[in-house]
Amino acid sequence: ENMVKVGAYILGEFGNLIAGDERSGPIVQFKLLHSMFHLCSNTTKYILLSTYIKLINLFPEIKLDIEEVLKHDNQLRNSDAEIQQRAMEYTKLSEIATSDLLATVLEEMPQFTERESSLLAKLKKKSNTLVKEKEIPDTDNSSTQNTSTVVAEIEPAGFLDSFPTGFTGTVETPDDSPVLGGTLNNHSEVGPSPPQPSA
Repeated sequence: ENMVKVGAYILGEFGNLIAGDERSGPIVQFKLLHSMFHLCSNTTKYILLSTYIKLINLFPEIKLDIEEVLKHDNQLRNSDAEIQQRAMEYTKLSEIATSDLLATVLEEMPQFTERESSLLAKLKKKSNTLVKEKEIPDTDNSSTQNTSTVVAEIEPAGFLDSFPTGFTGTVETPDDSPVLGGTLNNHSEVGPSPPQPSA
């Protein structure tokens, strides 16, 4: 039934573009659509009746065939008020209106304006925000150090005294760290404090 709706709308608007082929001439288009009329729901019948009056505008040569359908009791005395109203109004329009007036009233539908889906707009905005967050550099990292392991903050005084007596090993420190008024290399040997001479 959805295909009937789509077909009815397209033929009512652009059926003249294929009318040159005898396999899709005006009367063929009308009979094909009307053959589905009794199988459709009332909602689809509304669309078909609108298509019929549009076909009268496109193909005046089949006007009598379409008016016969519009004037039929199945439409004019239908239990659905919408079908009755459309059949009556379209019949009168085809009988009274001139060809110019009919063309004005039933002119081609305007093109649909392109609008972006609000859901797609939100998704794009969120996607752009995530990309920007990834591009922000990590400012939490401390300054680069040449050592692979950070042992301790180096204080100018008392550094060697902080190790237990008898400690021997390698201490890894940042470059140019001041220790005891001098500079320790990255891997400096540290041992126990030398014995103090007795007085």
